[in-house]
Amino acid sequence: MNKWLVKMIKTGRQSLTTKQTFFHYFFALAFPLSCMGLCFILLELFDVSAHQKSYIQSKVNTYSLYIGLAYFVRQYMSLSMSFAPILIDHSGFESVVNKMVQDNNWVIESKGDGFIVCTIPFKWNNWGTLMTFVKTDDGVLYNSICDLYNRPSTTSFGQNARNMKIIQKALDDASRKDG
Repeated sequence: MNKWLVKMIKTGRQSLTTKQTFFHYFFALAFPLSCMGLCFILLELFDVSAHQKSYIQSKVNTYSLYIGLAYFVRQYMSLSMSFAPILIDHSGFESVVNKMVQDNNWVIESKGDGFIVCTIPFKWNNWGTLMTFVKTDDGVLYNSICDLYNRPSTTSFGQNARNMKIIQKALDDASRKDG
């Protein structure tokens, strides 16, 4: 079993490569730095006293860092995987996920022993979505986040929430059939 797969099962969190981690947290760093830089430039362009400049810059820096920290926490929390207690074998697991892929026009990016990774390609209303399914001994771990293979993204326009509902319903249906 892959090291990253064992890590996901152990922690219950999506495991990312270094590049994916950078893209996932990109705006948590880029937003505060952009705000601080823009504030600095604007304060240099306008006639502002040194005292006012210091006060405004300190407020902008503080609030930008708070927003960046809040965004970091949001991104960190989005990596938590949901768990569906369902007793199915690997072929049943693949069958359930393959049906979801077919019904929702998802694309399987990678597949292995105990995991399947799917995407929704870039569209005007979706910058790309990445769904991860991991079969454990007593259920399935799953997650839907913005696609980290493509570009940094801050919103999925509700697509991740829709995906999670679709996945939960499909796993609940499979659990009822199994039980």
